[in-house]
Amino acid sequence: MSSNTQKFEPQIEQALMVVALQKGVRFSREIRPIILANLDKGRVQFFLDKSEDYQVEDYVWHVAVHYEQWQPYLHQLQVMGDAVAWDSLYIKLQKWAYNHLLRKNFPGSLETRFQDAVDCAGMAAGRLLNARFPYDTAFDPWAHTLLQFVIAKHINKEYKKLNEQIVELDAFEGWTELFVDPKTLDAAQLFDYRQELLAAIDQLTSEARKEVIWRHYFEGRSLKEIASIMDKSPGAVHKLHFDALKALRKIWNSSRDKYE
Repeated sequence: MSSNTQKFEPQIEQALMVVALQKGVRFSREIRPIILANLDKGRVQFFLDKSEDYQVEDYVWHVAVHYEQWQPYLHQLQVMGDAVAWDSLYIKLQKWAYNHLLRKNFPGSLETRFQDAVDCAGMAAGRLLNARFPYDTAFDPWAHTLLQFVIAKHINKEYKKLNEQIVELDAFEGWTELFVDPKTLDAAQLFDYRQELLAAIDQLTSEARKEVIWRHYFEGRSLKEIASIMDKSPGAVHKLHFDALKALRKIWNSSRDKYE
């Protein structure tokens, strides 16, 4: 723990007490782990460095305002798996990706660029499904930055490295980590959780989505390899992967939430 982290924590707790008085204890408790996580990542310090007039309390309220604004939308996306919200976001990601590739003069025909945009949008959407939004910025700039990271990897032709990075950043390091950190469960809970996750996967109505999940998480194959096996484009497989995770999240949430 850095000295700045130690120095800021009491100020954060004091500011959260004020938030609790004005917004309610529950609201204060909801934003507390977000702010502490941002503190560890240096986002609080980054905010304070923007102006000598900024105080830690300003950052806490900055997050509070963004949480009120964006939490319902993130809930729609990541918890409810709202199809309308996801479809709208996916279309937006494709437009951003296509325009970015045009500006960068990415080689290839317009058709190739469009397919690359679809691929990048699918990969970015997969990351956004479980990404932790910091609530100290608007959603679109944050999602656009994440997409640019994906595009940079795509342009450099590092598909394999990109897949591994997406898996690592989204905490999909193994099939048991789709929704829960196994390290937080005892042996009996882990066994039950695995059985329930297998049951959820079995409930997927699309055989193509189910195949992508099995080959990616159980066989350890990259999405590029799966595209070759299934004789589909990388973009189509990324879309199947994204849709499968969205469907699994919906099945999981509808069945039980004791691990959330």
